[in-house]
Amino acid sequence: MVHDIAVRFGTMMRTKLQSKNYSFLPWKTCQFSTAQVWAQAQNGPHDQLNNIQAGWMVYPHLYHDNRTRLFTYWTADGFHNTGCFNILCPVFVKIDKTFTPSMVLQPISVYGGTQYVIYVNVYQDLATKNWWLMVTNRNIVVGYWPSAIFSYLNEGASSVVWGAVAQSSPDHISPPMGSGHFPYDNYNHSCFFTNMKFMNRFNKVMNADGLKKFVNNTNCYDIKDDRYKSKELEHSLRFGGRGGNCYLLPQSSKGPLFSIRM
Repeated sequence: MVHDIAVRFGTMMRTKLQSKNYSFLPWKTCQFSTAQVWAQAQNGPHDQLNNIQAGWMVYPHLYHDNRTRLFTYWTADGFHNTGCFNILCPVFVKIDKTFTPSMVLQPISVYGGTQYVIYVNVYQDLATKNWWLMVTNRNIVVGYWPSAIFSYLNEGASSVVWGAVAQSSPDHISPPMGSGHFPYDNYNHSCFFTNMKFMNRFNKVMNADGLKKFVNNTNCYDIKDDRYKSKELEHSLRFGGRGGNCYLLPQSSKGPLFSIRM
């Protein structure tokens, strides 16, 4: 099984995610595809990594369908012994009774047609140190991750990542990412993030400047930083790819994500 990643690294996120799923069939066992943000912190070895994730995903093995769903994830030890999706373990505290992790997101975008977006805001309450998840275009407080489960994130994130992950099946066939197309066309054809911001240690909202790119398989996926797109979209990026038997193709480079380290 292989994780293919397209990311930009950059800490509190006010991130606009475009929810797209084109019902690519058939999905194979254990394949999944996401669009998400990460907030993370560590001090030392990887097994000390604190990490929270939120966004949308298609994961038939977990949900028994190929629909686009809101998801969350967390770990306090680098994915070794702690962590789970959504509310599969009693950690993430739900606040809203109707808008919950694992719920189906609809309607979904149409390639070249009507586009639908979800505004995901992950932020830390500086008084309680809890990490909260909001869907701001619907004015919904989804819930929070308690600070007590973390050893480092309770003091803030050291890096933030915007991007996507595609996990292959055991036969190394990777699913599509985003719209299933490379991010070289316009915003009606590519999955995207817009209005990318983070909050620094002084509680000041900052633009996501100085992003670093990571794509581990450019045969099948890529990510493109559009920087300051417009007054409406602000800092934006596009990502996606076709999937397939990515590792039988000639390798051009490794590494899709964008991130900022604090």
